[in-house]
Amino acid sequence: MDGSQSLGSNTSDATGVALLFLRVRKPPGHYVVSVALPEHVIVKPVNFSLLVRGCVPGEVSPIPDTCEECIPGFYSLDPTQLLCSPCPTGAKCSGGSALNPLPGWWQSSATSAQMHRCPNAAACQGDSDALRACSEDAACRLSPSYTSLQCSPAYGGHVCGACVDGFGATKPFHCRPCLRPAVIIGLYVAGFLLLLASIKLLCHCTLAENASSCTTHSTQGECIPMQDDAGGRTVQPKGDAGKQHVSVLLKCLVLYSQWMLLVASMNIDWPSSILYPLQVLGWFWAPANPETIAIDCLLSSSAVVPVAVQRVVFYISMPVVMLAVLLLLEATATACKAVYETSKANVTACTFHRNSAADGGALYVYDRGHADVSSCSFTAN
Repeated sequence: MDGSQSLGSNTSDATGVALLFLRVRKPPGHYVVSVALPEHVIVKPVNFSLLVRGCVPGEVSPIPDTCEECIPGFYSLDPTQLLCSPCPTGAKCSGGSALNPLPGWWQSSATSAQMHRCPNAAACQGDSDALRACSEDAACRLSPSYTSLQCSPAYGGHVCGACVDGFGATKPFHCRPCLRPAVIIGLYVAGFLLLLASIKLLCHCTLAENASSCTTHSTQGECIPMQDDAGGRTVQPKGDAGKQHVSVLLKCLVLYSQWMLLVASMNIDWPSSILYPLQVLGWFWAPANPETIAIDCLLSSSAVVPVAVQRVVFYISMPVVMLAVLLLLEATATACKAVYETSKANVTACTFHRNSAADGGALYVYDRGHADVSSCSFTAN
């Protein structure tokens, strides 16, 4: 080291051993320290290497060649700063570079001073002690474990908004334990059939009421639909005045159900008297409502396509599948009705009579729709 400096000493009375200390104030770097006793030339100087480190995160340098650690309530992630920074909102600073998020907040990494408020505060309730210990470990604070320790059980990912394995999302940023796959499939099939039946009923009532909405018939037997008046209002027949159509009531019920599902999706702690009916309504709309039964529990997280994309594709395809099934059922019903009407038209009415014993007791069946006559034998009582 350049120059010389006297060593302070503290002599122990019991052993006579002198404890020497040296305070060095130098720029960061490697130095060689030589210790010599000028009064004892026979004692050779002792040389040793000294490393003067620079300031590290958690320290600041208000004076050149000095490092001061930040006190609790302040932090420093940049050792070149002159002063420590006050603890940001949503964080707890225990001094130095320790900067841990408070419950309900999330931090992307231990080296970031930006805190994010969690959409679901209950999801960001991790182990604070384990998180603080991880932030003090150089390897842990740079690993994914630091962000996972911020989340409550069942949650993970950015702002703890994803569900870990064994849990599924019912509402945005809310996870619940997965039901058994067989139970989930059974609930979806039951909901699918109920929803399909309600759509079929609505279509049937609408078509039936449209067919009966004629005010009169033309001379050719064609239906003349109801006309609108000058104000654009539909003119009702006198017999239908004040009559409530079933299809209109069903449409109101569907619209009301959809609005209630939107209300149920809000992040509100509903009382049980309201929550249970909303859950039942959600189960009824399960095939079209992603916030009732966690379809994530049936999706593969190891697939190339992310679970979120799989979920979106599933719920987008459900209306298409329902429409295809509904059209197939309607086509089948129309075909069966046509076959029945054809068979009914071919055999309109028959006349039965018993001939004399000379004819062998045969029963003749006369088909008015055909010229031929068929016979069948019978045993008389």
